Amino acid sequence: GDALVRPASSGSWLRDEDAEFFEEDAERNELQAERNSRMRQMLHKRRQVKEKEAESAPEPQVQTEEFMTVGEVVPLGRGVVDENLPPWFCPRPHVENVVLRLHEELLDFTQFMKHTKEEVEARRQWVRVIGTVCRSLWPECEIRIFGSFFTGLSLPNGDVDVAVMNVPCRPATAMKILADTMLRAGDISWLEIIESAKVPVMKIRSQACGLRADIVFNQQDGLNTSKFIKQRVKEYPQLMPLLVFIKYYLLQRGLNDTFTGGMGSYLMCNVVLHFLQRHPSLSDPRLHSATSLGHLLFDFFKYYGREFRYDQAISVLDGGYTFRKEERGWGGKGKGEGEGGWAPVWMPTFQK
Repeated sequence: GDALVRPASSGSWLRDEDAEFFEEDAERNELQAERNSRMRQMLHKRRQVKEKEAESAPEPQVQTEEFMTVGEVVPLGRGVVDENLPPWFCPRPHVENVVLRLHEELLDFTQFMKHTKEEVEARRQWVRVIGTVCRSLWPECEIRIFGSFFTGLSLPNGDVDVAVMNVPCRPATAMKILADTMLRAGDISWLEIIESAKVPVMKIRSQACGLRADIVFNQQDGLNTSKFIKQRVKEYPQLMPLLVFIKYYLLQRGLNDTFTGGMGSYLMCNVVLHFLQRHPSLSDPRLHSATSLGHLLFDFFKYYGREFRYDQAISVLDGGYTFRKEERGWGGKGKGEGEGGWAPVWMPTFQK
C-alpha cells in the first residue's frame, strides 16, 4: 500500500502526498504569521507618530471624509491607549449599531493611514533625486508622478510611481542607463528591471530613506488613468475608505502585486468602482441615505464572492456595465493572450 507518515504536529496518519500539502500549509501559515507581526509593528509605530503629532498640535482637528459620519471622534493621542485595540481605533460607546461602528472604524482607519507631512516630504525628496539623475542624462525629459501617491490612495509603505517622458531611447535601454548611473552614485540599495511586463518597469529602493519607486519611460497611460481615478474618488466619496481598507487587506495577505498573480492598485480601484456604480443605493436616494460604509463593505464581498458571474467581464466606462467575455474573444482556450483565463475587467486605457 501507500507509504504512510505521521507528522509530529499531526494526530492522524497521512499519505506522502498529503504530508507534503500539510508541510506546505504549515510554511504558508508561518509566513503569514511573520507578515502579520511586521504589520502590527508598523501600525503601532505609526500610532506613536500620530500621537506625537496630536500632542504638538494646539487644537487637533480630525478630518472626516465627505460621507456620512456618526457621533464625535475622540482625537488620536488623547487619553489612555489600550495596546489590545487596533492603533487606529477611536472609542464611540454611544454608537450601538454594529454596522455603524464598522462605518466609523473604516473612516478612522482611512484617516490613520494617510501620509504624515514627513512621509509626504520624504517621497517628494525621493522623486527629486530621481528627477535630478534623469535630467543629467536626458536634459529634455519630464518627470511626472502618477499612481496611488498621486490619487491619495497610497498606504504608508506605498512606493512612488514615476513616469519619465521625452526620453530619446527605448525604455529598456533607458532603464539600464538609469540603473547603472544610480548604482554608481550610491543612490539605490536594490533594483529590479522587468522588461517582460506589459509596460516595462524599473523598480528601485532608495539608499538614503528606504522608499521604493516604480519607474516607466515614455508611457502616458499611467498619467491618464491616475487622473481618471482621482476624478472618480471625488465623484464617489465612499471609494477612498473602501479602497484603503481593501488594499491593506490584500497587502497583509501578499495579494497586492500583479506580477506575482495578485491585484494591483489600479485594478483594485476599478473593481471597487464598478461595484459602487452597480450598487442599488446609487439610484435610490432613500436607500443611499441609509447605506453606510459597513453595508457597502459587506455588499462588496457578497457581490464578488457570491453574486458575480465570472463568465462576464466588467467595465467602469459610461457609468459601468458588464458583458460576456466571449464578445471580445476573452477567456477561450488555445494559444495567444487569452490562454489561461483573463481578469474580468475592461479598464480605460485612454489610447488615442
